[in-house]
Formats: sequence, C-alpha cells, structure tokens
Amino acid sequence: MKKLMISLCCIVVLTSLLASYATASSPALPPENYKGPVAERPTFQPGEYWSYERPNGEKLKWVFEGNEGNYLVFLSGSKKVRLITTLDLGQLKRIEEATGKVTWEATNPEDIRFPLWIGKTWSFPVQVKSENLGGFVTVWGRCATLS
Repeated sequence: MKKLMISLCCIVVLTSLLASYATASSPALPPENYKGPVAERPTFQPGEYWSYERPNGEKLKWVFEGNEGNYLVFLSGSKKVRLITTLDLGQLKRIEEATGKVTWEATNPEDIRFPLWIGKTWSFPVQVKSENLGGFVTVWGRCATLS
C-alpha cells in the first residue's frame, strides 16, 4: 500500500450557514513549480488503516476489512461502526456493527480528490441522512491538505 503521507483536514458545516458560499477548488494536478510530496489514491490490504483528525481534535481510525464490489469496507478502531466508502474514500454509510442500523448515509458522497499535495483545497455540498441531524440535510464540506 502506498502510505498516505499528507494529512487532510475536512470541515463540515450546515448549508443554511453557507447558502451563498461559492465552491472553491484547487486544480486537478499540482502546479508545475510544486516540489513537495504528492499522494495518489491509496490501495488497502486487510488490516491496514485510514486515519484523520477532525477540526475539533477528534482522531478517527478506520481499519480496512475488504472490498464489497466497487466499495471499501472499514471498521472503526473501536469496532463499533462499519464504514462503507467509494474507492476514493467518499463516505457512503456508517452502520452500527451490533445492530446493523444505518446511522449516517450520503446520497451523493464526495470523494477525496486525489492526487493530494500540500495546499490543495476543495469544497462540496453533500446530502446526508442522519438521525443526529434530524433526517435529510445538506452539509458543506471544506477540505484542505495541510502537511
């Protein structure tokens, strides 16, 4: 597996707060004069993991279990939640392992826009069904590759 050497920070905000916010995005490839690290989409073997830190400092770790068709399946480090993603790590569903209950589901998941490089940014809206958010809502995400 190629190690993802670039950390990614994503902030999700309710759309109602950003209704007039314009989508900002870096180009698909690094600038010609960029000399830093570049991370392509990783491939996973069972037992390897994907981790990231939320803006509030919460660290999440997802351990890869395997593929289900064109989707990747991860378990949370605590093994309480199953995460289903696209091949580019766009989060589709979170499912409680003990009950099989879907607690979070995106109708239009946003993929991580590989390749990544320091300074790359993008924003996106996602339709999400979540009991914690009271049903279907649109949330805005803003991602930046920090280091």
